[in-house]
Amino acid sequence: MPFEISDEGNFHSARLFGVLDRPDLDAVMHAVERLEDEGVLRDRLTDLTALERIDVGFEEVFALAVKRGERKVPAPIRSALVANRPVQFGFARMFQMLNDNPRIQIRIFGNLEEAQRWLHSSR
Repeated sequence: MPFEISDEGNFHSARLFGVLDRPDLDAVMHAVERLEDEGVLRDRLTDLTALERIDVGFEEVFALAVKRGERKVPAPIRSALVANRPVQFGFARMFQMLNDNPRIQIRIFGNLEEAQRWLHSSR
């Protein structure tokens, strides 16, 4: 699964394509952590709408959520997940429910415009 991360000014945007499996999920997480380690701590938007298939389940999402929960986040982050099909929404909802980092607020949107509006709004 290829992915791209771009700087949108006040947030980072990640777009995932193709088939999402465990190694790809890890690769996306490492890219995000690299940005955070470099001191780039911004809100984020993750666009799942171009995913054709998701080959990860509860175990992989739980491991990711645990890792994110242990991560030191010096400032609050808003994370918008965009999903427009049931499997994408289920994946996003599972991650949202398992997230226990109090500094990361996750919301799920059905389209990019709503997600971008939320990220551009004041806190």
